[in-house]
Amino acid sequence: MIAVDVDDARLSAAAARGASLTLRGDTLAPKELRSRVKALAAERRIPTWRHRIFETSGTPAGQTVAFSLLGKGGYLSVVGFTPSKVEVHLSAVMAFDATVQGNWACLPENYPAVVGLALSGAISLAPYVEHRPLGAINETFAELHAKGSSRRVILVPER
Repeated sequence: MIAVDVDDARLSAAAARGASLTLRGDTLAPKELRSRVKALAAERRIPTWRHRIFETSGTPAGQTVAFSLLGKGGYLSVVGFTPSKVEVHLSAVMAFDATVQGNWACLPENYPAVVGLALSGAISLAPYVEHRPLGAINETFAELHAKGSSRRVILVPER
């Protein structure tokens, strides 16, 4: 697994969870990112048709980079939402016989299985979630608007 991000803490977390290569998307040019991804894939003899790219930033820059990483037979899943326009060359999808798919959320009929995976411990959500008291809502929103968060914040009503 390769992780690309603009935050060192998130890259460290990705490395701790198995990323073989972490790259700063804000300091490397898209061509350099692509070159490093291709080099690791070549070193490990991973053909491009096995590349799976998941774009979760929801930024135009992140989506542009993710699209540029597509290779022959590759797969791009766009999860991050942005209201901004992103310019891409759709002919690359045809030329590479690649697949690009958007994901908003899972189908409601899949919720029980997904919740079951989380409850059984098969997937771990704890490293990605932070609980805060509902009374901290104003401070939390101000913080999130000012600098964001490396984890999803869940506001919990106080008893």
